Amino acid sequence: MKKLLFGILILVFASTLSIAQMRVGLVGGGQLASLPYKTPYYTFDGPNTLAFHAGLTADIAVSRHWSIRPQLLYSGKGGQYTLNGNPEIGPVVERSHKINYLEVPVQLAYSLKAGPGRALVGAGPYIGYALSGKDNIILDGQGSPTDIEFGSETNQTRRIDYGLRVSTGYDLTSGLGLSFFYARGLANIENSRSYISKNKVYGVSMHFLFGRR
Repeated sequence: MKKLLFGILILVFASTLSIAQMRVGLVGGGQLASLPYKTPYYTFDGPNTLAFHAGLTADIAVSRHWSIRPQLLYSGKGGQYTLNGNPEIGPVVERSHKINYLEVPVQLAYSLKAGPGRALVGAGPYIGYALSGKDNIILDGQGSPTDIEFGSETNQTRRIDYGLRVSTGYDLTSGLGLSFFYARGLANIENSRSYISKNKVYGVSMHFLFGRR
């Protein structure tokens, strides 16, 4: 299943390379990720986790102002929160999740000429497949990370993540560009309906597209 999904994602991205008026390039950047944990009684959330993303990007011109922008990324996500921060009622318990995804966002972008380049906004869906992850439970300052188990059992984490992503940015005619984005997961990566964890990410990307539009 893992190899099959990898093949499908790569095939979808590669198939866009045959479309005319298209530029391809490299993209990378940093992001602040969070993974709120909701139970029937409480919602646990905490500071954002610093992560990064890197991979391939493309700009497929549909018209003068509209384009489709798919990407194939290695993307880090996760979050951290305190389960009990009051030592008077029990030991202090903290937890952090770090999950690495193979991710494919596809956005419809609208751009306008502005100065030496083009300003743009975009929105669209993304889908991700978890490659690996670490779970770290810290009890009174002591703890060690363990590998996250992926699967369909109650105590395991779902591999598939999907959601929506919006962005704004600026592209120079040289192909260099900068963008800011927000991605909101719609998939619950917990297997139990009583517990909900959905990814949230704020990020900044730099990219370079080969060729001129």
